[in-house]
Amino acid sequence: MKEQFFSHRGFLPLLLLATAVLVSATSCRRPEPPLVVAEHHGRQGLMDLHGRKATPFRYDTIAPLSDGMYRVRRKGLWGYLDSLGRKAVKPQFPDAEDFHDGVAVAYDSHSGQALLIDRRGQPVGTETYGWIGRLYAYDDQDNPHYLAGRYVVRRDGRYAMLGSDGQRLTPLVYDNFPCEFFEGLSPVRRDGKWGFVDTLGHEVIGTRYDSVGLFACGLAPVSIGGRWGFVDKRDSLVVPLRYQAAAYFSCRRAPVMIEGHWGFIDPRGVEVIKPQFDDTVSASFPPFPGFRHDGTARVFLRGQLLVIDTVGHEVE
Repeated sequence: MKEQFFSHRGFLPLLLLATAVLVSATSCRRPEPPLVVAEHHGRQGLMDLHGRKATPFRYDTIAPLSDGMYRVRRKGLWGYLDSLGRKAVKPQFPDAEDFHDGVAVAYDSHSGQALLIDRRGQPVGTETYGWIGRLYAYDDQDNPHYLAGRYVVRRDGRYAMLGSDGQRLTPLVYDNFPCEFFEGLSPVRRDGKWGFVDTLGHEVIGTRYDSVGLFACGLAPVSIGGRWGFVDKRDSLVVPLRYQAAAYFSCRRAPVMIEGHWGFIDPRGVEVIKPQFDDTVSASFPPFPGFRHDGTARVFLRGQLLVIDTVGHEVE
């Protein structure tokens, strides 16, 4: 009986100790993703969904997670945390952007030049630029989507396309690069003349036009000597240079002007709505001539605003 009594008395402290260890281990568990941005006394930090802190509350700003990295600002400088809230790149850049495809655009604190960095904050490639921007590709509804692994760079007033490995895909020779790809091609201007490049950086249509529009329905409006026509992606002139003005296709209709009046052609170059209108403008912003995606266009006839369908009939 005596031995049994002492064994019970010895068991209670052990039980209390085990419970304390269990509670301590539970409270000290590492935060689990997904993490959320929280704020305390005007400072931001990261916490998990159980309320456990992943970082101290010491950041001025924490941008949403992008490509597995949080962009954070502290004392006016930007750096990065990984998806668990661990410091990946210490705050050191006066300006920086989110990560995409394993790289991010950042600006050097000493030179002010833009460069691509990897997840450790190391430069990707050997060159810096005055500016680096993203390139966008547009779908059939004119919605922009980030073009993965492609950037446009500017140095001394000249533009080029850059890959995510830091290597230039085009020469640094263009004096305008709109950063917008429609049907896989973007307008570019060199020495005052326009052409088109594809997403690989190939100049598929040489810079020989005075002005160009955007590709749609496989055609783009181009101008030489004040006259407009349409070319295909092989630079073949499908619609002759006979119009005073033209804009890109929408709803398989492109607005064209002849003798001061607007009408519409189809992709074969047939004038499906004869030139008769004083002006035409869409309801998009910025307002472009032509049809909206709902199949209607706004036109002016003798000073009156009309809404027409794709065959030229007035609609309410």
